[in-house]
Amino acid sequence: MNAIPSKIRTVPREDPTPRPDPEIASAPITPPAPAPVANRERRRLAPWSAALCVGLPTLLALIYYGALASDQYVAEARFAVRGSEAAATDMLGVLTGVPGHAASAGDAMIVQDYIRSREVVDELSRRFDLRALYARPDADWLARLNPDDPIEDVVLYWRGMVDVAFDNLSGITTLRVAAFRPDDAVAVANAVLETSETLVNGLSERARKDAVAFAESQVADAETRLTAAREALTSFRDRRQAIDPARSAEARLTILSGLEGELAKSEAELSAMKAFMRSTASAVVSLENRIAALKRQITEERGKLAGDPGQTDVMSGMVADYERLMMEREFAEKAYVSALGSLEGARAEAVRKQRYLASFVQPHLPEDAVRPRRLISILTVFFGALIAWGIGALGVAAVKDHAGWA
Repeated sequence: MNAIPSKIRTVPREDPTPRPDPEIASAPITPPAPAPVANRERRRLAPWSAALCVGLPTLLALIYYGALASDQYVAEARFAVRGSEAAATDMLGVLTGVPGHAASAGDAMIVQDYIRSREVVDELSRRFDLRALYARPDADWLARLNPDDPIEDVVLYWRGMVDVAFDNLSGITTLRVAAFRPDDAVAVANAVLETSETLVNGLSERARKDAVAFAESQVADAETRLTAAREALTSFRDRRQAIDPARSAEARLTILSGLEGELAKSEAELSAMKAFMRSTASAVVSLENRIAALKRQITEERGKLAGDPGQTDVMSGMVADYERLMMEREFAEKAYVSALGSLEGARAEAVRKQRYLASFVQPHLPEDAVRPRRLISILTVFFGALIAWGIGALGVAAVKDHAGWA
């Protein structure tokens, strides 16, 4: 059997190792581009700008607060504006447990603003030389007050030397006054307390007067009305010559009733006499004359009461005028009594709402200077300058990158 020749051809294996491209291998190698000149200049100037913007202010603060700044002594006092009026209770205070504020809290805020105002500066200047007190020669030039500064600058300087804090929860106001000498701080603090107490007393007195003024005006008007009513009644009595026309009218009615009764009796007698006597009899004539006189008197009395024509002394008009005057006097008396009651109520309310300044911590002579806070001030200058320099550097870099500066 003949063998079949093999047609399988052996293929050589490729080497997995990559071979370099002759064109790439022959290309020249380009070195990395050097950094821009501007970047090198920026890195070179950064330490100098940091030293100028951060180091220099910190060095100046260190020199000033460490060697030049004068000691400042602080006198502290605490007071509260109190009154007999209870604090208002609201639903929020019930839920949170925080008490409501009485009207004295508003007065305390007024005192706080007053201590920082020009009014207290003028009042202290009247008591002692405030400018000379804060322009001591032993104080450093940056902290002391220039005596020639205008009043507006003096007020700004005063606000930097006094601190007033009000606690809303307790209603206590804390006063701190700084000066270059301990006795000066105590003197100024005591003067501020005295002026604040005068202010609170003035506010309380003004509120009391405002509350009572209206009631007093009502009393004055009621008194004027009552006086006028009494004078009118007195003038009427003098003019009419009658103390009580009503009683006089009752007396006249009594007289009229008597006359009418006597007339009726006389007419009955006359009728009886005419039955057995002649009309010319003396007794009949006399009785007729009596009856005629009674009728004339009755007519006159009725005219005085009812007001016949020609009568000037009319009793009915007198009684009407008298009753009107009496009613006016009674109304005036009642109005006067009511006004007096309102006045007493207004005075009691004013006393209840009276305010006063209660100072329970008096200023004491400080032994150690607590201002200026040297370390805190130096660190504040350092970190402030550092933050400002960082923000400025980032801003400059962003502007340069945005503008495409090389």
